[in-house]
Amino acid sequence: MSRNHSFPKATLGDLGSALGELKRTLIKSEAAAAEARRQQEAEEKRRAASQPARPVQQPTGPKPKLTAAALARLNTPLPGEAKEGAAEGSQPAAPPTPHKPVEAEKPVARPAPAQKPKPAVAGDPAKLRKSAADRVRALVGGSTPSVEERPHSISIASKAIIDSAVAAGSAILRDRPEPDEDGYIIGFDFGTSSLKVAYRQPYVADDPVAVIPVPDELRSAKHPGLWQSVIWYHPGNEEFSLYPVDGAIALDGFKTGLIAGHGSNPMPQVPQVTRAEAATAFLALQFAYMVGAYALEQPLHPVGADHFVLINIGIPVAVRDDKRAFTEFSRLVTAAYALAPKVRSLNLQALRAELAAAPSTLPPYLQLVPELTAAIAGYAADPMVQHGAHILIDVGASTLDIVSFNLQAQLRASVFTAGVDLFGASALEVARSAGVDDTTFTRACDYLFEDVYGKAKADTRAPSLFKPGRRRRPVQLVITGGGCDTDLHTRYINLLPQDQVLGAIPLKRPSPPSKILRERGDQSRLLLAYGLTRDVTELHELRLPSEIDDIPPLPIQTFRMIDKDMI
Repeated sequence: MSRNHSFPKATLGDLGSALGELKRTLIKSEAAAAEARRQQEAEEKRRAASQPARPVQQPTGPKPKLTAAALARLNTPLPGEAKEGAAEGSQPAAPPTPHKPVEAEKPVARPAPAQKPKPAVAGDPAKLRKSAADRVRALVGGSTPSVEERPHSISIASKAIIDSAVAAGSAILRDRPEPDEDGYIIGFDFGTSSLKVAYRQPYVADDPVAVIPVPDELRSAKHPGLWQSVIWYHPGNEEFSLYPVDGAIALDGFKTGLIAGHGSNPMPQVPQVTRAEAATAFLALQFAYMVGAYALEQPLHPVGADHFVLINIGIPVAVRDDKRAFTEFSRLVTAAYALAPKVRSLNLQALRAELAAAPSTLPPYLQLVPELTAAIAGYAADPMVQHGAHILIDVGASTLDIVSFNLQAQLRASVFTAGVDLFGASALEVARSAGVDDTTFTRACDYLFEDVYGKAKADTRAPSLFKPGRRRRPVQLVITGGGCDTDLHTRYINLLPQDQVLGAIPLKRPSPPSKILRERGDQSRLLLAYGLTRDVTELHELRLPSEIDDIPPLPIQTFRMIDKDMI
């Protein structure tokens, strides 16, 4: 059966005629409806015009009035808004008189809603730390802290030992100012309260190292290896001495002034002598003494050479990385070494002349070595030492040094941040005597720690080594210096090896080998002097903070739509 059907053919003309007729019918209907609406609107207007207007009925009865409270609120302008007129029901203003200007009606103050008292806001911890640091620094920097009582006299035997050593050393430096390539190395730890000197013969079996005992009267804290950082000046003949003489005045605290940037300030004991001049005189006499004492006593016999090859002088890392401070220290050391051959007649005028002419460039056999380098040398002598992130805290008499560094293999170390300030052991005594409580002094120490550690763990410095949550292992805390034993510094240091700070691992306090001293004494006090006896090739290659660039911030990645047609 076929499904195809036959339909009559429709032509385009027939379809067009039907559509046209329908369109004409629609147009006529719309026009008729519009005309009907127009006629209806016109009729309504004629009807409204023919009817009279109805009068508006006015309200009757008493006029309502606002209450006094409502009127006051209505008349009170909003902030920044002037009220143009009074509300209905208010009394009209009195008519103006020719002699008295019209006074504007004062708005009634709207009572402020009762507010709950705000809780007291605690002080900003960062500002409290900075304020405490500024206070302690001002007290200690302007003073001359004395750690211990200075001797008023010494024995004839001690005087003879010092005089003979100074004379011998002065003659040696006059005749042989240049070093011996096969000579011994002197480690010179110039501290605020004491000087430590160690001798070592490099590249010899059994690592021979020694410290010559200090004369009894000049020992600091009765330690055989610590010489008090004090010099005597006689105002009459203007001469300097390493021991007390009749009429001489003890000058101490001069290194504190140098660190605080007060080298040109006069000594409080003798105003005509500056701190820089006192430090230069002390160094000059010590250069002569330590060379002469070695020649007379031969502490490294039989393997020790008869002349030195290198003198390493320790300075804080922050000073080494400060161009101005480093230049000033270099000038003092250069002048002191030039004065050493003639210290037997050293007076103030000769010292000033040498200081004025001294260059700031040191000869190669005199090196200013960062104390951190020396500490690492002594610390890394232990074969069990770990590599990685470290914080070193060195508490001296007047100064507190804090350094963050990364110890690497092959004698390499990178220092990320370093700081030194006047928050040491004797600084604590000065602060306490001035009425500073322990909480304030602890905040001052915390200010320096936060400055060093806070910058080290910053995202732009070394967060993967120091920042909790991002570091892989704890930060090793290493402490040095005799000031670590004060009650306050001990408490403060013991709070640092915690998970939320450096990490819960024991701190380390390294010491040099026991053979360094002939007599009993705290070996750890000689760590820096021992580390300074290393040759340049034995010391860690140290990258200072100014030599390490910050980590640049990651560029901001903006979202960009990628269409399938763009691929």
